Amino acid sequence: MRLANGSKSRLGNGRHAVNGFHCSSKSRFPRSDVSSYPPATHEKIAELPAWIIAHLDDDLSQTALAERAGVCRRHLQRPFKAAFDRTPTDFVEQLRLREAGHRLRTTHISINRIASSVGYPKTDVFRRAFQRWVGLSPSEYRERFAFRQLIRTATG
Repeated sequence: MRLANGSKSRLGNGRHAVNGFHCSSKSRFPRSDVSSYPPATHEKIAELPAWIIAHLDDDLSQTALAERAGVCRRHLQRPFKAAFDRTPTDFVEQLRLREAGHRLRTTHISINRIASSVGYPKTDVFRRAFQRWVGLSPSEYRERFAFRQLIRTATG
C-alpha cells in the first residue's frame, strides 16, 4: 500500500515504513534522545500546529498527523511530545476546545454547529470533553463568558 506522499507503508512481519523509517516494537531511536531524529522530522512536526488549526474539522487522528508529517505513528509520538510537551491527541483536543470556547464567547452559533465545526461530530462527546477541560458545560460557559465578551467589545 502507498501513502499520499508515494512512500511504501507496509513491510513484512507487521512492520511499517514511511519515508525510509521502519516502525516496529524496537525503535531505531532511543527514547531519551529525541535529538537523534532527522532534522526533516523536526521541521515537519513543527509545521503541524498551523496545519491542525486550519483543519480542526478534519480527521486529526495520530495516524493522519503522522502521515502528514511523513513519519509512522510510532515515530510521531516522542518528538511531538518533546516539542509541544503533550501528546498529539491531547494537543488536538486542546486546540479544538480552545477554538470552541472562542466561538461560544463571540458568536451565537448553536452548540451543535460549533461542536461539528471543531471536529466533534457527536455533540455529547464534545460536551463531555468541554466539561472535562473547562469545568463548565458549553451552555454554562457561554452564559458566563459571552456577556463579558459583549461588555469588552462595547467598551473597548
